[in-house]
Amino acid sequence: MGKRLAVFVDGGVYKNRICIASKDGVTMKVFKEIKTNNELEHLAIFEGIKYINKKYRNIPCTILSDSKLAVEQLNKTWGTHNDNLRKLADKTREILPKDIMIKWLPREKNLAGIYLDYCLEHWRDK
Repeated sequence: MGKRLAVFVDGGVYKNRICIASKDGVTMKVFKEIKTNNELEHLAIFEGIKYINKKYRNIPCTILSDSKLAVEQLNKTWGTHNDNLRKLADKTREILPKDIMIKWLPREKNLAGIYLDYCLEHWRDK
Protein backbone atom coordinates (compact mmCIF):
# COMPACT_ATOMS: atom_id res chain seq x y z
CA MET A 1 0.00 0.00 0.00
CA GLY A 2 1.31 3.46 -0.91
CA LYS A 3 1.64 6.44 1.37
CA ARG A 4 -1.60 7.95 2.67
CA LEU A 5 -2.30 11.65 2.90
CA ALA A 6 -2.67 12.83 6.53
CA VAL A 7 -5.51 15.20 7.42
CA PHE A 8 -5.54 16.39 11.05
CA VAL A 9 -8.82 17.46 12.70
CA ASP A 10 -9.84 18.88 16.05
CA GLY A 11 -12.81 20.53 17.72
CA GLY A 12 -12.77 22.98 20.60
CA VAL A 13 -15.53 24.56 22.62
CA TYR A 14 -13.94 28.01 22.75
CA LYS A 15 -16.07 29.84 20.15
CA ASN A 16 -17.36 26.46 18.86
CA ARG A 17 -14.51 25.97 16.40
CA ILE A 18 -13.20 23.06 14.44
CA CYS A 19 -9.91 22.95 12.60
CA ILE A 20 -8.71 20.89 9.63
CA ALA A 21 -4.99 20.85 8.80
CA SER A 22 -3.46 19.22 5.72
CA LYS A 23 -0.43 19.66 3.49
CA ASP A 24 -2.32 22.51 1.80
CA GLY A 25 -2.89 24.58 4.94
CA VAL A 26 -5.41 25.11 7.72
CA THR A 27 -9.19 25.52 7.53
CA MET A 28 -11.32 26.74 10.42
CA LYS A 29 -15.07 26.56 10.84
CA VAL A 30 -17.17 28.19 13.55
CA PHE A 31 -20.59 26.88 14.58
CA LYS A 32 -23.13 29.47 15.72
CA GLU A 33 -25.10 27.09 17.93
CA ILE A 34 -23.47 25.85 21.13
CA LYS A 35 -21.96 22.37 20.86
CA THR A 36 -20.36 20.06 23.39
CA ASN A 37 -16.68 19.18 23.02
CA ASN A 38 -17.57 15.63 21.93
CA GLU A 39 -20.02 16.95 19.33
CA LEU A 40 -17.32 19.27 17.97
CA GLU A 41 -14.83 16.38 17.79
CA HIS A 42 -17.35 14.35 15.76
CA LEU A 43 -18.13 17.38 13.58
CA ALA A 44 -14.41 17.93 12.96
CA ILE A 45 -14.12 14.41 11.56
CA PHE A 46 -17.32 14.88 9.52
CA GLU A 47 -16.01 18.16 8.07
CA GLY A 48 -12.62 16.52 7.49
CA ILE A 49 -14.29 13.85 5.35
CA LYS A 50 -16.16 16.53 3.38
CA TYR A 51 -12.86 18.40 2.90
CA ILE A 52 -11.14 15.24 1.62
CA ASN A 53 -14.07 14.34 -0.64
CA LYS A 54 -13.85 17.78 -2.24
CA LYS A 55 -10.08 18.28 -2.38
CA TYR A 56 -8.51 14.81 -2.49
CA ARG A 57 -11.17 12.57 -4.02
CA ASN A 58 -9.88 9.04 -4.73
CA ILE A 59 -6.62 9.66 -2.86
CA PRO A 60 -6.10 7.35 0.14
CA CYS A 61 -6.26 9.55 3.25
CA THR A 62 -6.08 9.12 6.99
CA ILE A 63 -8.00 11.46 9.27
CA LEU A 64 -6.09 11.94 12.51
CA SER A 65 -7.97 13.06 15.62
CA ASP A 66 -6.98 13.25 19.28
CA SER A 67 -10.52 12.34 20.36
CA LYS A 68 -10.32 8.70 21.35
CA LEU A 69 -14.09 8.70 21.91
CA ALA A 70 -14.99 9.98 18.43
CA VAL A 71 -12.45 7.76 16.65
CA GLU A 72 -13.50 4.59 18.47
CA GLN A 73 -17.21 5.35 18.06
CA LEU A 74 -16.85 6.01 14.32
CA ASN A 75 -14.77 2.85 13.88
CA LYS A 76 -17.49 0.97 15.82
CA THR A 77 -15.01 -0.22 18.45
CA TRP A 78 -17.03 1.54 21.14
CA GLY A 79 -20.77 2.01 21.36
CA THR A 80 -22.44 5.40 21.01
CA HIS A 81 -25.00 5.88 23.78
CA ASN A 82 -25.64 9.63 23.45
CA ASP A 83 -28.40 10.37 20.91
CA ASN A 84 -26.70 13.48 19.47
CA LEU A 85 -23.37 11.67 19.03
CA ARG A 86 -25.10 8.64 17.51
CA LYS A 87 -26.79 10.88 14.92
CA LEU A 88 -23.47 12.57 14.13
CA ALA A 89 -21.71 9.21 13.86
CA ASP A 90 -24.38 7.84 11.52
CA LYS A 91 -24.24 11.00 9.38
CA THR A 92 -20.43 10.74 9.23
CA ARG A 93 -20.42 7.06 8.25
CA GLU A 94 -22.86 7.84 5.40
CA ILE A 95 -20.26 10.01 3.64
CA LEU A 96 -17.16 8.00 4.62
CA PRO A 97 -15.49 6.47 1.53
CA LYS A 98 -13.62 3.19 1.87
CA ASP A 99 -10.27 4.85 1.11
CA ILE A 100 -10.43 7.13 4.18
CA MET A 101 -9.23 5.75 7.52
CA ILE A 102 -9.90 7.41 10.89
CA LYS A 103 -7.15 7.05 13.49
CA TRP A 104 -6.35 8.40 16.92
CA LEU A 105 -3.14 10.21 17.76
CA PRO A 106 -1.93 11.96 20.94
CA ARG A 107 -2.93 15.59 21.42
CA GLU A 108 0.66 16.86 21.22
CA LYS A 109 0.99 15.41 17.69
CA ASN A 110 -2.32 16.76 16.36
CA LEU A 111 -1.47 19.72 14.10
CA ALA A 112 -5.11 20.89 14.07
CA GLY A 113 -5.21 20.81 17.88
CA ILE A 114 -1.91 22.69 18.10
CA TYR A 115 -3.34 25.34 15.81
CA LEU A 116 -6.56 25.63 17.88
CA ASP A 117 -4.44 25.97 21.04
CA TYR A 118 -2.41 28.72 19.38
CA CYS A 119 -5.60 30.57 18.45
CA LEU A 120 -6.92 30.21 21.99
CA GLU A 121 -3.69 31.52 23.48
CA HIS A 122 -3.24 34.46 21.12
CA TRP A 123 -6.73 35.50 20.09
CA ARG A 124 -8.78 35.08 23.26
CA ASP A 125 -11.07 38.01 24.01
CA LYS A 126 -9.71 40.06 26.88
